[in-house]
Amino acid sequence: MSLQIRSISVYSLRGERRDVNFKLGSLNIVTGKSKTGKSALLDIVDYCWGRAECTIAEGAIRRTVSWFAVLFDHDGEGVLVARKNPGPAGRSSDEVYLERGVDILPDTADGFHKNITGEGLKAQLSAILGISENVHIPEETSTREPLEASSRHAILFSLQNQGEIANRRFLFHRQGEQFFPAAIRDVLPYFMGVVDEDHFLTIKRFQDARARLRKLERDYAEVQALSQQDDACCSGARRGSAPKRPASFWWPAFRRRERCRFATRRYAATRHELQRSWRSAGRPARAG
Repeated sequence: MSLQIRSISVYSLRGERRDVNFKLGSLNIVTGKSKTGKSALLDIVDYCWGRAECTIAEGAIRRTVSWFAVLFDHDGEGVLVARKNPGPAGRSSDEVYLERGVDILPDTADGFHKNITGEGLKAQLSAILGISENVHIPEETSTREPLEASSRHAILFSLQNQGEIANRRFLFHRQGEQFFPAAIRDVLPYFMGVVDEDHFLTIKRFQDARARLRKLERDYAEVQALSQQDDACCSGARRGSAPKRPASFWWPAFRRRERCRFATRRYAATRHELQRSWRSAGRPARAG
């Protein structure tokens, strides 16, 4: 699945609309005089896509526009995303409007209103793009949280502003911002098709097996400690150094020993399952 841009529009406070239209499936070049808003086009797309902060430069656009809008094309279906201008001094606005099946842009922004949250927009765009359930699990030594690739990450591989193009150290959008290099590195294999749903299912099985193994390790250590105490008591009884007890006194100890043997077998089986899941996930075999 993919999205193309049909048009980028701004709605003024006076009810006017200005559009920049694009030809689908072609290279589009936008030209114009300096300070006429060419650079703002990318920022408008980024903002309507769900960026947390409006990066459109302060000036005439921020002072006179009420709503920004981008009309996407999804296999012939028009997907309209509009977002309210936070104003010259504002950082962002949570008023987002999403509508599907749009053929013609409305003449005014009177019909725009908040009908979706930022997280809802991310989920809708991810679904339109065909992004399936996934999660990147960092290495155990990492302090980063698991990360799910979404539409928010897809935009990083779709845009480049002029500063990023000119910088030889940057290849992707927002690569120079904090946390983004790690996020790009984590989700890139998914978007390149290197990993698929089977990979993530295997990782999930591995996580489940590892959790069971951790619990069995705790149970095994506890039972083993009790078993050692019972072994000492039983040995003393056989040597005659322990006071004589009725058979009913020793029965719990023998049961704990059997429980220890059973826990040992379960521990070994789960450990083997964990190593098999780890290898099938394409990683070197390891204990846990």
